[in-house]
Amino acid sequence: MHIVDLDGAAAGELCNLDIVREIARAVLVPTQLGGGIRNLETIETLLRAGIERVILGTAAVENPNLVVKACQRFQESIIVGIDAREGVVATHGWLQDSEQTAVALAENMAQLGVRRFIYTDISRDGTLTEPNFSAIAEMIDAIKSIAQKIKSDEITVDDIDEVLVEQHLYTDGIPDPDIIIRTSGEERLSGFLTWQSVYSELYFTDVFFPGFRKIDLWRAIRVFQQRNRRYGR
Repeated sequence: MHIVDLDGAAAGELCNLDIVREIARAVLVPTQLGGGIRNLETIETLLRAGIERVILGTAAVENPNLVVKACQRFQESIIVGIDAREGVVATHGWLQDSEQTAVALAENMAQLGVRRFIYTDISRDGTLTEPNFSAIAEMIDAIKSIAQKIKSDEITVDDIDEVLVEQHLYTDGIPDPDIIIRTSGEERLSGFLTWQSVYSELYFTDVFFPGFRKIDLWRAIRVFQQRNRRYGR
């Protein structure tokens, strides 16, 4: 059973321990919990309370050393949760965007000893649609490929950087898009080009794709030309 202390995620500390204990004692299935877990003491408290596995999300981004110590001490009981909005990891209960992409964070955590991950595409969560299979598959394939090269001594951990990751994505050799146009009134990307669209400018229009004309394209380009691109700054 997956449990999230939403109050704790926003506050930065566990807020509903008594309720968590009651749930862990009442159900007959293994439980895992995330939200507000920022130190080893909290992890140990939760495991003693009957939680099977503990999820580190914000802590994985802001305090990698905690992840290392947690994996060494609690091993398979540690999960890293990666919550991504359009490819960029969000923290503090999805309230803040980090500067890391989901793929890069997963690769870094794997090198620190993490063996279990939970990946959430925020744009799909609660929409009653299917998971973003293409973004998940691309992330998995990139990590596997890099891990295999490390295993065969083709590269070292220190060789992993943004350029190396891009070389293992499906779009290797293709420039990242400057602008992405979303038609039909949808104001989300649904995980499209999760890594590659991090610094793309987004243009949303109510025009449906079959009716998207040349004049609509020129309007999008005009809006793009008027924007001051900050590239994440």
